[in-house]
Amino acid sequence: MILINDQIISPILVESIQELNVPVFKQGNRSEMLKALKGMEAEEFFPLITEQQKLLTNSESCLALLESYAPDSVQNHWAKQLKDKGAFRQILSSMYPDYFYKVVSLDELNKISVEDIPFPVVIKPSKGYSSVGVYKVKSADQWEDTLHKLSTDLLLIKNIYNKEVINGESILIEKWIFGEEYAVDGYYDHDGNPVILNIFKRLFQDEYDTSDRIYYTSKQVIHEIYDDILTFMHKFRKIVPVKNFPIHFEVRKSNHTIIPIEMNPLRFAGAGTTDLGYYAYGCNVYKHYFQGTSPDWEEVLRDMG
Repeated sequence: MILINDQIISPILVESIQELNVPVFKQGNRSEMLKALKGMEAEEFFPLITEQQKLLTNSESCLALLESYAPDSVQNHWAKQLKDKGAFRQILSSMYPDYFYKVVSLDELNKISVEDIPFPVVIKPSKGYSSVGVYKVKSADQWEDTLHKLSTDLLLIKNIYNKEVINGESILIEKWIFGEEYAVDGYYDHDGNPVILNIFKRLFQDEYDTSDRIYYTSKQVIHEIYDDILTFMHKFRKIVPVKNFPIHFEVRKSNHTIIPIEMNPLRFAGAGTTDLGYYAYGCNVYKHYFQGTSPDWEEVLRDMG
């Protein structure tokens, strides 16, 4: 089943839903594009969510529906843990015991002593989206100016995103990870085995850029990170025992080590970005997830230029 916010919806997703014939619950205003889709009432839809149920969203705003209608579901439990970047760091602490992070309130952030911060660091809302409010702070002399910029961002986004998507009440301070950054779409199947669907690379202006602008993929990109990503997904499954669970996550590769930046539950790359894999190598993430299949990566790499 699929939770859809129809303000941002991919034509490929619409076509896939029609072919897959899965239950759909629509959030937000109806659009001409969605007239062909059969929606369900909340009372009909959410009782169907079981531990083994495959569930996908196309927008993080849909997570609020889970909290409202299926708060005790396994999907909602892990969605809340992974969406909250501070809680996510706590989950990963056993895998990365030396990684510095600190979660503070906005009020505490303005009172913290810069002498306690191992620069360079990145600060961002514990619940965030699309690099909004994400800032790298190279040194102590940039701290006050960065806090002002963050406060301005949080004021501006209040009327744009709901608190389930971006929430500035809790702020994460964490070690800045140098290295190449990759974005991955994947899922854990009914047995908990990891499946990689898309691998993209992030392109930045420089090593201090945190903008969310350019994703690209190629044979080289897949070759240089695929095995590392699969190894990470196996290790992650040992501490987060999910099944039938789709995810989009971003990592950096630093000194041959994979360190995750964030993990977005129950969705693939946002705002249609996941469709990049469809045009690059024919990967329909929606069909693979609901049909329990995986791209033939040997064939994909053989056919890519």
